[in-house]
Amino acid sequence: MIVELDCGNSFIKWRVVDGSKSVICSMGIAASNEELISALDEIGRTISLRRGRLVSVRSDEETAQLHELLVQNLGIKVQC
Repeated sequence: MIVELDCGNSFIKWRVVDGSKSVICSMGIAASNEELISALDEIGRTISLRRGRLVSVRSDEETAQLHELLVQNLGIKVQC
């Protein structure tokens, strides 16, 4: 499964996609990095997250922080 993230200035929109079928399995909106990690950790208990795709209008520093959190907490490779 692939987690796709759209990081805006106020919210992070996310969805989990079955890459082989192009089917959306789950989606949501998070107001913070911590809220996102919590939601994805919950999803990861039933769905095996393999990798991530991230687009962001946030600063390079904010984007790098989120990237690192995803790698550390979910153990996935993330393409920015």
